[in-house]
Amino acid sequence: MTKNFVEEEKYISVRGMDNAMEVAKVLLKNDYEVFIELDDCDIYCVHFAYAKYRHFGNAAFYRITEDDVETLEAKHAEVE
Repeated sequence: MTKNFVEEEKYISVRGMDNAMEVAKVLLKNDYEVFIELDDCDIYCVHFAYAKYRHFGNAAFYRITEDDVETLEAKHAEVE
């Protein structure tokens, strides 16, 4: 399953995986969804979205399948 942002991208950059996990723990305990990625040279981006009240329009992560990814990539290729 791939995750992308609905609208606004929010993230915190930290050095080291342990620090990224600590930031993620705090966010998760406060009802945020979290996605962590290695950016470069031990710098991690902890992406987050407050999804508790998603039905009120809060940003959240999309959940898409590999088939969805292929469909989107094909549509983007058509535009180019």
